[in-house]
Amino acid sequence: MLRYNRNMLAGLVASIGLLPLQVAAQAVDSNQDNSAEEKALVSTETTEPKEDQDNVEHIEVIGRYIGIEAPEAFGRFMLSKDFIRNAPKTTGDINDLIALLPGVQLSEDALAVSQAGEIRAKQISISGAQPWQTGFFINGMNFNSRLDPGAYNRSEGAVNDVQGGPQNFNVNSQIVDSIDVYDSNIPVEFGGFSGGVVDVQTASAVQADKARVSLGYRGSNSDWNQYHIINGDIDDDGDAFSTELLTPEFEQQSVNFLASTPLSENQGLLVSVNYLTAKKSKVSFREIVNTERQNINLLVKYSLRNAFFDNLDWSVLYAPYENRNLQENVLNSELVISGGGYGTTLNAEKAFSSGEWISEFSFNTSENSREAPPHFYLWLQANGKAWGRDTAVDDDLDDTQQPVSREGGFGDLDKTQTTATWRNQFQFNDWQWGRAEHRLKVGLSAQYQALGRKRNADSYYYNSAVQYSASAGNNALNCSGYTLDCVELSLAKSIETLEAELGEPLDFSNPEHILLYSDNVLVSPQFFNFRIVYPTENIRVNVNQIGIYLNDQIHWDRLTLNAGLRYEYDDFFKNHTLAPRFSGSWDWFDDNSTLLVFGASRYYDAGLATYKLKQESKPYYTEFRPILNGSLQAWVPSSLDADLRYRYEGLDSPYNDEVVLALKQSLGAFGFVSLRGIHRWQRDQLARASESELGADGYRYAYQDNSGFGTSSRISLAWSASWRAHSFWANTDFSHTKSNGDSYNEAVDDVSLDELVWYIGNGVGSLTTQSAVATLNTNFSRPLRVNFGWHADWTEAFSTTLNGAFTDAYHTAVATGQYISSGNIAWLCNDCDVDSISVPIYRKVEFARRWQVNLATRYTLSLHEWGNLTLSVDITNLFNTRTYMVTPGNDGVETGRTLWAGARWDW
Repeated sequence: MLRYNRNMLAGLVASIGLLPLQVAAQAVDSNQDNSAEEKALVSTETTEPKEDQDNVEHIEVIGRYIGIEAPEAFGRFMLSKDFIRNAPKTTGDINDLIALLPGVQLSEDALAVSQAGEIRAKQISISGAQPWQTGFFINGMNFNSRLDPGAYNRSEGAVNDVQGGPQNFNVNSQIVDSIDVYDSNIPVEFGGFSGGVVDVQTASAVQADKARVSLGYRGSNSDWNQYHIINGDIDDDGDAFSTELLTPEFEQQSVNFLASTPLSENQGLLVSVNYLTAKKSKVSFREIVNTERQNINLLVKYSLRNAFFDNLDWSVLYAPYENRNLQENVLNSELVISGGGYGTTLNAEKAFSSGEWISEFSFNTSENSREAPPHFYLWLQANGKAWGRDTAVDDDLDDTQQPVSREGGFGDLDKTQTTATWRNQFQFNDWQWGRAEHRLKVGLSAQYQALGRKRNADSYYYNSAVQYSASAGNNALNCSGYTLDCVELSLAKSIETLEAELGEPLDFSNPEHILLYSDNVLVSPQFFNFRIVYPTENIRVNVNQIGIYLNDQIHWDRLTLNAGLRYEYDDFFKNHTLAPRFSGSWDWFDDNSTLLVFGASRYYDAGLATYKLKQESKPYYTEFRPILNGSLQAWVPSSLDADLRYRYEGLDSPYNDEVVLALKQSLGAFGFVSLRGIHRWQRDQLARASESELGADGYRYAYQDNSGFGTSSRISLAWSASWRAHSFWANTDFSHTKSNGDSYNEAVDDVSLDELVWYIGNGVGSLTTQSAVATLNTNFSRPLRVNFGWHADWTEAFSTTLNGAFTDAYHTAVATGQYISSGNIAWLCNDCDVDSISVPIYRKVEFARRWQVNLATRYTLSLHEWGNLTLSVDITNLFNTRTYMVTPGNDGVETGRTLWAGARWDW
């Protein structure tokens, strides 16, 4: 519990003017380092002081939260339960709400029509960092996924990975009580990130003095939504293509249940459940097929107050995710992706005569796994293998473009993560030294993290099909018993029967004879002469980390300083790192109305277990198959015996340095405004050191170094105010992000085969890598954004919330879903009779500027002794504007207005 004197509290509330009481309460002693303890102020519970505490009057201010920022040195934005509940929402993904804040951006595909009906958490970037560099915490438990968190945009049928994301749980807003988002001047107790921090808290189980129950339902389906069909009513053959096949069909349902009850005057139990399902159609081979997804959030929380511990909370979170899907236009490609998992946290606080001890223990385990067909085939489109329909003509490609028919998958792959963390902090009582008041805190954390990766059987990727011809005296193709990756000629009628019907021998110089023969071919002969083998593997790695930190908050006259230092060590990189965290504010008029905020901090990246898993993973190897007199021979290893293996040796830990300068100003009756400038230097980022080296064991090794670097700059302006039953907020930011990987002309002869792509920029195409394209997308930032919101309580029963966003035009690179021949790859295998392989195509596009307004309405009916019934309608893209996800010159569908309707009963 925080301690303030009454005069300080009254002065601050007066200085803020019409800011809501809850904001004022959280802003009290605004530059105090209260990030952990202020959680008490968010709730409505009260705590009596213990007899052994200092003789200080305890005050808890309870009010209605509306604003999202307080006058303090930290770059923190606060989303309360009321803000979360009232904001327009779709599936309830908390990242949709976080993206309303300055410095936070959603991924490029967040508004794509392919996301309609999806229920996964969207990717966010904070302060120009990559999505996986954000630290995610719930009740003190870190829920970052380290199972290749950059795999979010990979397809459901990724070659040697599983579609994943930066978070190992999809947290729904229904179980959330408050969210704190830090974008700069981040407190020293947070580690394991180099972007921003998202700190989620669930409700206390002792908030009320009687039992309560809540049951809710929300739903949406495609029939309620609007779409924009962009030049999409005619197919490539000029035939009418029905709207139903162009627009997605889906149904989403969300069921919520909450029950809490006091067990005694100082303890309680809470159960909160969200069950989210989605049924979504896909167009595959011009037919509608259905896919299913489900996500569960089950939270059980026990809270105890004023016993041996002042505050004790034990919570268990069960959050599995399942996606039953298939690859579009890929035959026999049904798959199941399983994610999420469970975790538990134990949080304790106890006050002593010298200060307060806070302890947090957490354990969680999660998976990111796939069940899929064992092998993948890229057949050439020909008789018998002509089901491909996804290779439209591309004006920027020459005749090397290959129409293919795809089949199968890339096998079962199980990936698991287990994390145990214990964090302790002791905050000493305030003490005076001269004219300065000090508040010292020290902390210690220890973490164990284990990652596993398991493939139970070899998986083959066939991507070099050869159309066989028996002309020029060659014998007919003999598959030699290989029935899965080779097909022989099959005719409807024998040649003898055909010639008998003609009354003459076949003459292949006669066009009529050629046409007759073609119509008689059921299966054209073809085979694969090259394949990639992903071998059986069972890997488990672990990383141990410790962290020690201290922070001295110094208050002298109008100046408040936070002087912090964080030390970390891990047993993988084996680096001892020191991260200074320095922030402060100058109270210009000594009344908390005008704060000049400044800071200089260092943030070290996490995800070390990711690198260790990648280092231990088995590389693929390649095989080729010669043909002799029309008969296929056995598969033999190619001269390229193995794929790359990665090595992370003698490296420094990547980090970001940050400087901040900001002004926070109370405008009295006109609210509160802040202007901040943030610049970050990305230093010692990991990059390829040089060309790979051939080891004595036959593997090629790609060594990493710390040559990567980059910068990120942002200027943001935020404002919030309240007037009677209305509250308003708005923010805008201008940002620029740059990394040293400007060029996509990497040495393509020194990367994994499954990393190769064809990139078309400014009308010119060339072979490059997926990582190079990702670097280009980092440089293609969205420079200007504007967000705004307005909440109104029109009556005690009826309220509305309106928010909107504007995004300026920007460039990026996107996958087209098409394939092209890679061209000569003699460098790949000198002794293989292989000319090329098929690689996916990416294209540089410009997304036009866009704006979107969302609306939420809530109407509450009193049921008297039976509680209340709240009816809700959430409308995304209220004015049905274009998202411009379909770029100029292309055909496609864009999501327009979408609608969710729901009802919630509270008793």
